[in-house]
Amino acid sequence: MNETQSPLTQTTYGLINADCYAEKQEYSDITDWSSASSLSLATIASLTRGYNLNHLMDQFTAWYARGDYTADRSVQLSDRTTIRSIEHYMINHDPFSSGSNQTEDVDDGALLRIMPAVLFLNTEYGDDFVVDDPAMLILHQITGLTHNQPVALIANGIYAMFVNQLLAQVTPVDALESAIDTAYDYYSKHQVFQNSLSAFNQLNTPDFKHTHVTELTASNQVTDTLTACIWIILNAESYQDALSKCNQLAGDPQTLLPLVGSTAALLFEPDQAAMASVNKNGLNQVKRILTAGNRSHRFKRYNPFY
Repeated sequence: MNETQSPLTQTTYGLINADCYAEKQEYSDITDWSSASSLSLATIASLTRGYNLNHLMDQFTAWYARGDYTADRSVQLSDRTTIRSIEHYMINHDPFSSGSNQTEDVDDGALLRIMPAVLFLNTEYGDDFVVDDPAMLILHQITGLTHNQPVALIANGIYAMFVNQLLAQVTPVDALESAIDTAYDYYSKHQVFQNSLSAFNQLNTPDFKHTHVTELTASNQVTDTLTACIWIILNAESYQDALSKCNQLAGDPQTLLPLVGSTAALLFEPDQAAMASVNKNGLNQVKRILTAGNRSHRFKRYNPFY
């Protein structure tokens, strides 16, 4: 098994392809991916060197200010919470105070970029990282660089617990059950999170897999994105089927698609057709970042599904 079969490589290509697919739906002629992919690439590049919040925020700043981690060196749009957090960091240079803790700032920007951090923590701390306080603190700190609100932190925690089970070859249905049990047990013990757990009640329902599609929404809100993504993964029969299911939901699937593509790539071979319009320099940049990431051994190396 080689580097092209690592979870890092598979999920990154799954993310970028779905991201480009989403961009093509909105703009017929695209040459770049969106901020979801750019900030994920920035996260990989930083964690390849080890865990350092200042360095990670410096990479986010380089993306925002110079167009680093984009395919065509362009300045991209992103959710307002991410932009405000980066601007705050550029003034204060303090990663611990950069992220918003405002109740209304619960968009999905941090969720869309969190997969590399999950793979990093799974490698550094093992399969039990989801109940390891130091590891979960790192997950929350990486999330909190931009989104430091309890609902956003819990959402990334539940997603990490779900992905952690998929990496262990647990079926998606059982992975969700384990993730929800672990999350409610873990977060109910921490007072700062207790009142926010109710935001995830839809996921904590019997037979969630058979929830009717009309009960789901595609939006940029983190609970909507997390809930819809997990429902799609539970019901998808292939990578392309997962992307297609995004378009069955009410709302705007554009921000949902990258997360679905990244997650589906843990189960199915991701295609890269939508990436064909990206320029060669952009794709070479992706390959360089992934090669360095795989060789660093800081990310789970092989994908058991291949």
